[in-house]
Amino acid sequence: MIHCAQAESTEVSQKISITQGAMTEREKEELEEMTLHSSPEEKFRIDAHYYRRPQRAHDLDRAIFLITQSADAGFVGGQALLGALYEAGELLPKDEQKARIWYQKAADQGEEHAQYSLAQMDEKGEGGSQNIKKALSLYEQAAQAGYAKAQHHLAELYAAGEVVPKDMKRALLWEQRAAEQGLAEAEVDLGTMYFMDDGVPLDYREAVSWIEVARFFNERLRDSTLIGDVQR
Repeated sequence: MIHCAQAESTEVSQKISITQGAMTEREKEELEEMTLHSSPEEKFRIDAHYYRRPQRAHDLDRAIFLITQSADAGFVGGQALLGALYEAGELLPKDEQKARIWYQKAADQGEEHAQYSLAQMDEKGEGGSQNIKKALSLYEQAAQAGYAKAQHHLAELYAAGEVVPKDMKRALLWEQRAAEQGLAEAEVDLGTMYFMDDGVPLDYREAVSWIEVARFFNERLRDSTLIGDVQR
């Protein structure tokens, strides 16, 4: 496991050393000794400290080194985060295939963000072939587990009727669940559903209520013209 982590961290160092300077081999050895008897979860907590509050030049290097170790040891949080880092391509070289691999490992353990992110890649064909059937299955898993973004996206898919047959009852169900969790996009879309009379009964009171909630908690939506249209 450590040898695999060292190989990954070497690649990380090549990226980060441009601006921060890479960890020396001695520093890596000291870090390994410090965490030798740590569980994957403990390593992840240590790397989170370095990652969120870097104080020295090598702290992000240390964080990603430990993230890789915790992920390689099977810790779901490290796997999901490593997938996100490879997908973003900022602290690590962008690699959508590696992002898929780590997202898949985390998704197999039921991590909702990884399920959603992998579904997005499968739907778009990023880092591999497009797989709509698998994407829908992953969206469903994440949505059933309560992940609001997955619920909202399922609602979009059912409302559009392009990837799956149009089903406004299902669209309304998932949008309602996402909106009840405070997802602004879902609140706006739910209000729009009640306003548009497209497979959902007209209900101006509900339309105004949900869009007002979205605007109250999200300043960027306060200039929206839709609420004026509904009120008129």
